Amino acid sequence: MRRYLSAAIFTIFTLSSSAHAFDWAGRLQRDLKQLSSASSSKRRHAVYQLGRYRKEQVKAHVLKAMHDLAPSVQRAAAEVAGELRIVEAIPILM
Repeated sequence: MRRYLSAAIFTIFTLSSSAHAFDWAGRLQRDLKQLSSASSSKRRHAVYQLGRYRKEQVKAHVLKAMHDLAPSVQRAAAEVAGELRIVEAIPILM
């Protein structure tokens, strides 16, 4: 019984960490396209969506969003950079 419980816990943790990086075809491209929207709320939402991907996929886009003209987009990018642990964002925040 204990062995099955351990296996179940391991499976849950493994699936939850890989599910974070799941990407259906075209989703990342759609989110990236929204980063160039004229609407700051759409750009902000797109930045938050980037937090769902692996750091390697979105790092450059998050860093670019930190220089957006809209403070709400900059703040969203800073939050996502922190969540994804993008260390290159530190000098921008200083």
